[in-house]
Amino acid sequence: LLRLQRQHAQWRDQAGVCVVLGDTGSGKSTLINALVDECAVLPSNCIGRACTATIIELGHCPDETAYSAEVEFLSREEWEREMES
Repeated sequence: LLRLQRQHAQWRDQAGVCVVLGDTGSGKSTLINALVDECAVLPSNCIGRACTATIIELGHCPDETAYSAEVEFLSREEWEREMES
């Protein structure tokens, strides 16, 4: 038990990564909303049409009591470089 408690303490503050991939409108946002037990963290319409048309990164902040967002936009030049590669 002591070994498990030490392992838990070591892993507790480490970030994990989970990637959700799927076809457009397949329910990825609905799945994530269900996993975090919220109905609208990510937009979804539940009828198979896409609502989230970009890559989204979500993170857990144990010290936060509310949601916060950080939005980054690409410049036109950055977007064009991404499309070329």
